[in-house]
Amino acid sequence: MNATQRLMTLLQQYRQRIRADIDADDSQLNAMHVECLRIISHQQPCGANLIANMLDRDKSQISLLIKDMLAKGWLVRQDNPTDKRSKLLSLTSEGLQIVTKVSRADSELNELLLQGLTTQELDSFNLVLDKMIVNLSR
Repeated sequence: MNATQRLMTLLQQYRQRIRADIDADDSQLNAMHVECLRIISHQQPCGANLIANMLDRDKSQISLLIKDMLAKGWLVRQDNPTDKRSKLLSLTSEGLQIVTKVSRADSELNELLLQGLTTQELDSFNLVLDKMIVNLSR
């Protein structure tokens, strides 16, 4: 198995495990929902433009995602007091529960991933990952 295949296997196993841990299929939660909810939970005030920029996605794609999350009751939208043309987003209690659940599952999965690795191995692994990220950013 080459490096790309190993990385894809790791990512797929991570994805399957975290989806199972947070019952993603039951709540119709996908990775873009999670990333968007995380941004909103950490960035206040937060609008669609900020999310689109942070995720490097088209604003129309983010608008559809936001509409979906509003319909699911995970977000609320309010007028922006400093710019009447835009809206600010915040999490509902249900949206906050999702972020909390995902953060907990992510933390537990991170501990599982790192079992048996020494600090030196982890430092080397992170260095390799950083190099790969730079390589793909070119």
